[in-house]
Amino acid sequence: VREHLVRASTFDFISTSAGISVGEHDYVRDVLTGLGAEMKFWRVRMRPGAPIGFGLLAGVPWIGLPGNPVSTMVTFELFCRPAIRKLLGHTALFRRPFDVTMEGPVTINAPLMHFLRAVVTTSATQRSARLTGPQSSGILTSMSMANALLVIPADRQRIEAGETVRALPLSDD
Repeated sequence: VREHLVRASTFDFISTSAGISVGEHDYVRDVLTGLGAEMKFWRVRMRPGAPIGFGLLAGVPWIGLPGNPVSTMVTFELFCRPAIRKLLGHTALFRRPFDVTMEGPVTINAPLMHFLRAVVTTSATQRSARLTGPQSSGILTSMSMANALLVIPADRQRIEAGETVRALPLSDD
């Protein structure tokens, strides 16, 4: 890990996946600290993707994504993609969010910002959304079926069918 990060410190942007949480095989933070990286943050209050890091290694921006596949994809969309677009000179860093009407109820157990995988359909009068199924960050099919992420604020424990929520598209279509 150290050898790869030393080599990457000459790049314009560094992104790693896994190794940033608190397990016995999570070495990235220690290696970065040993290399003198300036750590800006290490966790965020969101699900999926709470273990995410950001800092500078020899002045190069680094984003450490979680190792869970869904968490990695969601945090890439929310953090890495905008950073890469910024480095490329784009001014529109994020995909354009839009409102959707929920087809069914959603219950949230933890008071965190949630990004739920959903399928959004568009009719002549509205956009509606339904979850892709169970939302565990280890269920890759929940992400592979999704065309949007529903943004559920930390203070919302329940969303009823018919309520409006914000959605972030997962493509530029």
